[in-house]
Amino acid sequence: MGGPVLLENVTGDVDGSSMGGSVIYKNVRRADGSSTGEALVISTMGGAIELAAAPHGATLKTMGGRIVVDSAADGVGSDTC
Repeated sequence: MGGPVLLENVTGDVDGSSMGGSVIYKNVRRADGSSTGEALVISTMGGAIELAAAPHGATLKTMGGRIVVDSAADGVGSDTC
């Protein structure tokens, strides 16, 4: 509900969310090792969002925190309130 979420070096279908902490994805792949082919959608009520890569784009929203994307091949939409 209110702590940080770190998904790092994960293979499989995952969905990280937090009501009041940071959400961080690093090296997350599908079960077969490929990327999902879909844009990431991540939101948090009060923390940072950090992505190492968004190869198919991303929609990112936080109510209070920074948004960092190291690399993206498609568009990235972000909103901080």
